[in-house]
Amino acid sequence: MKVQLSMLVAFTVAVTLASAAAAGPDAARQRVTITTQAPKTTSVAPFALTPSNKPHVQTGFYPVEGKRGSVTVRILIRDYAGRTRYTRAWRVLPSATAPASPSSGQYVDVSGEGRIARIGGKAQAWSARLEGFMSRPGEAKQRVVITMNGRPEGVFVLTPLQPGFLKRDSGTQSHAATTG
Repeated sequence: MKVQLSMLVAFTVAVTLASAAAAGPDAARQRVTITTQAPKTTSVAPFALTPSNKPHVQTGFYPVEGKRGSVTVRILIRDYAGRTRYTRAWRVLPSATAPASPSSGQYVDVSGEGRIARIGGKAQAWSARLEGFMSRPGEAKQRVVITMNGRPEGVFVLTPLQPGFLKRDSGTQSHAATTG
């Protein structure tokens, strides 16, 4: 029994050292999950190391064109496999920092960000509810809700939740690209 336990400890140390040497400098930051299964008749069990430190990142770009102007909304989802920790956020960048997707109308020089309250579905059943704040230089931040329905082509509604420079707007949205 003691010999089996000693062999298991020695094997674990050898595997750990070999893995660390092979992995290089990033090994210090790598998180692992150790799964064991042991029959009731023995105290020695095989185990598997499963790296789980790299998140799945998906970024979608959604140009919206409304009655009051156009802007591109970026949706970012960062999910860590097998964990409850994730990031779901949206952003609008001013035209100067996103020249490939210029803004127009009430959205010129507007930036914004917030959380994704709800997202899901496929194709025309896809929908999202984005909540956050938008601002423009010299103007106060304004709380907004953006709802989007349908993909790759669909509709959007921007609803300000407080008075400010943005007015309620609606129109079309399209799913321009996804990376990740």
